[in-house]
Amino acid sequence: MLSLLLITNYNAIAKLKEEKHKLEIMEKLYNELEKQIQIREAELELLRKLMQEKGTGVY
Repeated sequence: MLSLLLITNYNAIAKLKEEKHKLEIMEKLYNELEKQIQIREAELELLRKLMQEKGTGVY
């Protein structure tokens, strides 16, 4: 009975480590995407300003 509990506990710990690793990867990916969004938004804002300065009326 004790060995079954140890195996179950070991499996749970191994699964927890695996899920934590997946979470870390997803957090890194999320941060990368967030940076890309910020860059694209800044580029878009710059383009809007340039278009306004040219008087084309595109906003």
